[in-house]
Amino acid sequence: MLALMMALDTEEDRISFKKLYEKTYRKFMSVALAIVHNQADAEEAVHDVYVKWADDYEKYRDKSQKDMLRLGFIMTKNRCVDLLRERKRHVMVPIEINDDLLGEDEMAGGEGILDGIVKEEDERKLVQIMKGLQEEEQVILMLRYDRELSYELIAKEMKLEVNTVKMRLYRIKKKIREEMLRDE
Repeated sequence: MLALMMALDTEEDRISFKKLYEKTYRKFMSVALAIVHNQADAEEAVHDVYVKWADDYEKYRDKSQKDMLRLGFIMTKNRCVDLLRERKRHVMVPIEINDDLLGEDEMAGGEGILDGIVKEEDERKLVQIMKGLQEEEQVILMLRYDRELSYELIAKEMKLEVNTVKMRLYRIKKKIREEMLRDE
């Protein structure tokens, strides 16, 4: 990190960059680990994001912290996918498909939106649907089901209201269900 900071022109930029790094590093590492499932690759991907930011800091200097966080999530995800491709591994979606995702839906209060519709042969279709989700939707799913964060922690992490997180998660699941049922 020290080497990155030395690339910056002014002391003000170095202080600003250090604060940004301290506030975002763990979040970006969580996203990277969820995608690459390897500490070294995750560190490389996140480091590459900060290198890009340091190289073009004048371009990022005036962006809000919220904008930088969203941009960082997207850049981290993209860099992880690039690393996986470079290493000729199979590309993983930013979340794992597990029983929680396919289970009971907290918003509907009863049978889950996705209960009973996913069969083994549908898994590929589900992965494709998830890859087609917007970046924020993928992050919400990853935080809830891969990182197993509560609605409150997701809301805090993404600077949203708790009810907004619940509603977005409900809508994401509904969208997935509708896509799964399409063409049947």
